[in-house]
Amino acid sequence: MRNTNSDEFNQALQIYSSSFPPVETKPVNKVVKMLLKDKNYHLFVMLKDDSVIGISLLYVLKKLRSGLLDYMAIIPEYQRKGMGTELFHHTLNQFKRMCPNSIGLFLEVQKEDVEDLGGRRNRKNRIMFYRRFGAKKVGNLDYLLPPQHGTKPEEMHLMIVPTVRVKSLSKKYILDVIKAIYVKVYGYTKDDLWLKFFRTGMSDLPLR
Repeated sequence: MRNTNSDEFNQALQIYSSSFPPVETKPVNKVVKMLLKDKNYHLFVMLKDDSVIGISLLYVLKKLRSGLLDYMAIIPEYQRKGMGTELFHHTLNQFKRMCPNSIGLFLEVQKEDVEDLGGRRNRKNRIMFYRRFGAKKVGNLDYLLPPQHGTKPEEMHLMIVPTVRVKSLSKKYILDVIKAIYVKVYGYTKDDLWLKFFRTGMSDLPLR
């Protein structure tokens, strides 16, 4: 969806603004600007009775044969009713169509090691949700989400839903993907975070 004047688009932006904490989200005006100017950035909406009940944002990295599920959300009234599964399948299928020789779709997922029990449970459930689609963690990797507000990055799991059979990916490939995500999705051009990723000397990173 790229019609920024439609009611559906405005509803989608409201869902985006209300579903994620500010520390994880880009400013709304940046999302709109990317959708208007970057043909690799895509917004998908799920409709029910002419109202938007879910959204997903996808960035396609064709040269790297991959993509990033930037955000996905279902409004509370329709959660745990299979809508998230339907929306993810649709987004993944659209990604495969746009990038037919893809390796996989990457995900940035919050780590579950927080003190708040409710927050920990929600994060574990989110990881298990993506696991159902075959998502795997990129092993031995300390992934940092570039700061969206303020200066502190957030530690995340970098996961991938492979679209080919693969048990590991080269460190160089993963670093190329991370750099592309940082620059193209977040507009983050510093190299201070890239140097902190890999804790192992292995040339390949296992998918677990």
